[in-house]
Amino acid sequence: MPTITQETAFSLFDISGKEVLQQKIVGVKSEVFVGKLPKGMYFYEVIVKDRKEYGKVFIE
Repeated sequence: MPTITQETAFSLFDISGKEVLQQKIVGVKSEVFVGKLPKGMYFYEVIVKDRKEYGKVFIE
């Protein structure tokens, strides 16, 4: 995940592509609470200005 130095949009999607979490992140260190999500693989999207980053994460 990229280093965050300005306001950033973070979204998490389940395996079917449904958005299950959306959060604004400001600062270098932020936490995203995923405790209520079922175990499995998810995809994330991070948007900083006009740049987008994508990846996947496993919740156990």
